[in-house]
Amino acid sequence: MNETPAGTPAKTVYIQYTLGYQPGANATNGRPVTPLFQDVTGCGPSTYDIPGDGGPGSVHIARREWQSPRDGMAIFAGGHLYDGGMDIRLLDTTADVTLRKAVATYHEDRTTSPPSTRA
Repeated sequence: MNETPAGTPAKTVYIQYTLGYQPGANATNGRPVTPLFQDVTGCGPSTYDIPGDGGPGSVHIARREWQSPRDGMAIFAGGHLYDGGMDIRLLDTTADVTLRKAVATYHEDRTTSPPSTRA
């Protein structure tokens, strides 16, 4: 999401990612994957109003329980937050276990040079 104010000069940005793969993968030694999508509001629009009557330092929690339509192994989970978001958690409520917790960070050091120019 680009939240640069209008009129700001264009910037060069870099994206670094790691891609894992299975060398020699083929139809006989791989396995099919079925993607499943979940949203905090269910199957509706992904936005909703946050109540603003909690006072300074208050926290609003949005939670959605969902049961997978099939058994299997979770191989990836991802998500995103908007400004002010604190974290996203994937919980197994049956076993009372946090499977994944992604914590938002703000005000990162943006002076680090891109990987291609590091000494």
